[in-house]
Amino acid sequence: MLFSLLFVACSLISQLSESLPQQTFAVVVGVSDYKLGLPNKGDLHYSGDDARNFCELLKSQAGGRVPPTNIRLLIDRHASRVNILQAMTIFQRARANDRIIFFFSGHGDEGLFLPYDAYMSGPDLVLQHAVVKAAFRKSAAHIKFLIADACKSGSMTKRLYPHALNNHDSVSANDTTNIAQANANSSVVVILSSSSNEVSQESSRLKGGAFTHYLVEGARGAADNDPHDGIVTIKELHRYIWRKVKAEVGDGQTPKVFGRFSDTLAFASLTP
Repeated sequence: MLFSLLFVACSLISQLSESLPQQTFAVVVGVSDYKLGLPNKGDLHYSGDDARNFCELLKSQAGGRVPPTNIRLLIDRHASRVNILQAMTIFQRARANDRIIFFFSGHGDEGLFLPYDAYMSGPDLVLQHAVVKAAFRKSAAHIKFLIADACKSGSMTKRLYPHALNNHDSVSANDTTNIAQANANSSVVVILSSSSNEVSQESSRLKGGAFTHYLVEGARGAADNDPHDGIVTIKELHRYIWRKVKAEVGDGQTPKVFGRFSDTLAFASLTP
C-alpha cells in the first residue's frame, strides 16, 4: 500500500514538473542598415524595428515574459555573422522542457540569410540556413521555433519537414528533416514570410515587414479565434498571418509554416 501511494505521489510530482513554465532562450536579429550596399538589394527600412517589436512580444505576457537575460537582440552593426553565431550558443543552455527561438528580419537569398557584414570578405560571409539548423540540433530543448522575415526564406523548406500547414501552398511529403535529430521528441516549427522564389514586402503603412507585423499582432491575441481560449496555436497563427499578408501585399508573398509539431502547439498565451 505504501509503495502504491509513493508511486502515485511520484507520478503527480513528475506531471507537475512537466507542466511548470518553461524557459525560453531567444536570438533576435534585424538588419536594415547593411555595411555594404548589397547588389540589387540596398538597405531596408524596418528590419531593425521588426526585431525590436518581436523582442517586446517575447517580454510580454503573450510571449512568455522572457527575461532580457535570455534574449540576444542583434540589430544592424551588431548583427555581424560572428556575433550571430556567438549569440546562438545560448541555445545550448536550454534543457528538455525549455523553448528556443531564432528570429531573423533582413535580406535573404536561396539557402541563406544576410548578416550586417555580408560579402565583406567574399561570397562566403553569409549565414547559411544549414548553420542555423546545426545550432538547433545541438540544443536539448523540446520546442524550437525558427522564424524569418526575409526574401526567399521558403528555401529553408528544401529537405526538411514532412508536416506543413498550408493555405493553397504546401510542402512536399517527401521533404525530410535532420534539424531535430538530437531529440526525436522535439517539436520544431519553422515560420517563414515567403516561398523560395518570392520577395518579402515591407509596408510603410504598417511601419514594418508585413509578415512580422501580423505575426506579432496575431500572437498578441488577434489570431485567437478557434476557440477564444486565450491560447494562440501555431495553426491559428498561420491562418491569421496568411490571410492578413495576402490582403496587405497580394499574391506575390506566401507565408509558410511547416515542421514537426501538433496542431494544438501554443505559440503564445494571453492568460497568466
